[in-house]
Amino acid sequence: MKRCFLAAALCAAALSLPAQTSVTHYVPGSSVPTGVVYYLPRTVIDVRAEAECIEEKPGPFYQYAERYLATDDVIVKERHEWRLKNVRITSHPEPDAERCFNVAVTKKDVAHMLRLSPSGIIEGVNLPEPPRPAPECAPERGPKADRSREPRRAHDAMPRHRQQHKDARPAMPLEFDMSVLGEEALVANSIPKMAEMAAKQIYRIRESRAALLSGEMELAADGGAVRAILEEMDRTECELVSLFTGKRSVRSMVRRYTYAPEEDVTNHVIFRISTIEGLLPADNLIGSPVYINVKGDYRTAPVMGKKEEKAAKGLYYIVPGSADVRVTDNGAFSVSRTLPVPQFGYATYLPAALTDDPGVSVRFSKEGTVVSVTH
Repeated sequence: MKRCFLAAALCAAALSLPAQTSVTHYVPGSSVPTGVVYYLPRTVIDVRAEAECIEEKPGPFYQYAERYLATDDVIVKERHEWRLKNVRITSHPEPDAERCFNVAVTKKDVAHMLRLSPSGIIEGVNLPEPPRPAPECAPERGPKADRSREPRRAHDAMPRHRQQHKDARPAMPLEFDMSVLGEEALVANSIPKMAEMAAKQIYRIRESRAALLSGEMELAADGGAVRAILEEMDRTECELVSLFTGKRSVRSMVRRYTYAPEEDVTNHVIFRISTIEGLLPADNLIGSPVYINVKGDYRTAPVMGKKEEKAAKGLYYIVPGSADVRVTDNGAFSVSRTLPVPQFGYATYLPAALTDDPGVSVRFSKEGTVVSVTH
């Protein structure tokens, strides 16, 4: 009887104890999880590179620019060259498969009430729901309603998908419009004579425009027609002048390269730049290499005593390290930045009793650190 009474008392005591948070390591894909699975983050370095291509082509009359137009700002030879314009270092988190955890689901604790990112990284525990935007009332549309004045919805104005790479637009050939030349220039039998006639045509356009703007020349036309005439004069003059000074165009290319550091690295080729092709991947040997260097500031877990080892482990979080990241070509440029790096730190845990309390909320940063604990 005594033994039965003692066993019953122990069972009643066990049932009266509050349930404790149970968090265990989980290997993704090893088995069917029995609770809520979350990841701690690791940092991926983003290197955003921007290059620009400068194309230049001399005009057919470039040798006569100083004689007839009194200018020496002239393109004298063809040029097609890509050059690196800008490099920016940022980062983003991704799930760390080596720091994945399973949280048991119980009715008496809140540890399983996780808020996760779309990729499964923990963002918080028992957080209040964000306020939902109030639904917009649809405007009344009568039979004569003007649909063009309705406000555009946000999802109509924004693209559905963001592109990670922005390539340069296709190269457009730099061509000269010879049709703007007057009849005298077109029938001339030599390049020097054509250049002389083109220069005279430029000066006639400038004189006519000055007379029109000053009011010396009167036109039987309204303001819109006069504006169109002036715009055509400007276009024609620009094309004629380009026959002497040449044409120049600049186009750009933007691409993003990623690198997930696991240790210090020196002169790792992150991408390449070619004067002919522009930005290239690291394995394309046509271009010159651009390197990434990572120097880590590591954090190691402190040694725990027996009492701490036996303590009930709650939710895991990160004590991150950091890294000095430098992107350089070992010559013309160097860009550097210091970033937090969770994988250079260690994972530790909150006390299990903390998330046994339904009134406790915990918020985590994108680096996996604890931002706030509120009650």
